[in-house]
Amino acid sequence: MAQMKEFSQLPDLEDLDFETPAYKKRALVAELAGGLYGFPLGGLITVFSVAQITPLPNVPRHILGLANFRNEILPVIDIGTKLHPSRPFSYKEHNRLVKVPFESTSVSIVTERVVDILHYGFEEILSSTDGPSANLPHSWIQEFIRFQEQEICVLNIAAILKELYHEPSH
Repeated sequence: MAQMKEFSQLPDLEDLDFETPAYKKRALVAELAGGLYGFPLGGLITVFSVAQITPLPNVPRHILGLANFRNEILPVIDIGTKLHPSRPFSYKEHNRLVKVPFESTSVSIVTERVVDILHYGFEEILSSTDGPSANLPHSWIQEFIRFQEQEICVLNIAAILKELYHEPSH
């Protein structure tokens, strides 16, 4: 059965790494554009917040700007604008950024909130879904899992970022 690790009250989470049995997978569950999505945890990640994001001119809508995390300047990406384009979003201090590796650097993905870490086995992986995430591009989906009567789409973060970074600006 899938298990959640509770940490929603902690301010920042750096280098998350929980012991996971070899037969289990794990995902960071976060709210994006009003829905729950999973970030696969193949290695260590950092979850943090910043007081402000510095906006950039003439960039696509999904690039919110730059954030300074411990003197590292990171682009801030809102993939929620691609998941649900009509849903407006504005960054608040209680939102969390998830720092992920991308190509030869790191980027941060903004979330409305980080919910938990989900440990799951093959028995929770769904073969198909008819939920709202079923309309996402196939390359964006790593897998669907069921947790407590809810379907969670585990995103293929590398594929999403690759597509977003190679999208022309408007």
